[in-house]
Amino acid sequence: MALVSNFLRDSVFGISDFSPPLQLLTSTWLRLLKHLFCIGCLALLALPLWGCKSIPPPVQGVAVADVISNAPPKVVAHFPSQPYDFSACQKLNPAWWFGNADDPEPPDWYRTNRCCRKFMWYLRNPCHNFTFFVMGIADKPFTRSGRFPGEIANPNGGWNWAVCRYKRVRLPFVAYNHGRFQFYCGWRKGGNFGMKFNFGGARKKPPPVPAAPG
Repeated sequence: MALVSNFLRDSVFGISDFSPPLQLLTSTWLRLLKHLFCIGCLALLALPLWGCKSIPPPVQGVAVADVISNAPPKVVAHFPSQPYDFSACQKLNPAWWFGNADDPEPPDWYRTNRCCRKFMWYLRNPCHNFTFFVMGIADKPFTRSGRFPGEIANPNGGWNWAVCRYKRVRLPFVAYNHGRFQFYCGWRKGGNFGMKFNFGGARKKPPPVPAAPG
C-alpha cells in the first residue's frame, strides 16, 4: 500500500507533500481501494462456485429436460458408479488423496506375478481420490452440457467444450484435437479433473494397397 500511496502522491495528484486535509482524504481513498481489492479477490475465488441458479442433481428415471427448465439440447446426466459416502475428514486428509477408492486392488491383468504390483498400480494413476472426489464431483449426481457433453474430444476434430453443473457449482472443460495433436483441460465427463497435452497421438495406418494384377 505504500507503493500505491507514493504513486497517488507523485503521479496522480502531482504534489510531493500532502497537507493534512489531503492526507486524510488520501488515506480514506486508500482504505477504500484496499477493501475493494479484497472483495474482488474473494469474488474471483467464489466465481466457480456461483451460477445463475441452483440446479437440482439429476434423478435416475427422470429425463434431464424435466429436471432443468429451458435446458440446452445437448445435456447428459451422470450418476456415480457406486454409492459413495466420503466424510469431510477424508477429503481434507492429504494421505487419502493418493489412494484409489474406485479400484483399491489392481486388476488381475496388471503386472501378474510381478513384484511391487500394488505399489506400481497406485503410481500408475496417482492422486486418483484427489482428482475424482476432492477437486472433482465424481461422487455426486450432476449434469453436463456442452457441444459434445458425453465425449472428451470432438469426434469430428476441432474444439469441444462442456460444463459440469452440480447445484450452484460450475466446472468448465475445453478440448481441442487435430490430427495427432490432442489437448484438454478441465472436468471430464465423469466429474474428475484432468489435463492432457499430447503431440504424439496414434497415427492412423493407411489402408492396404491392393496388389496390381499380374
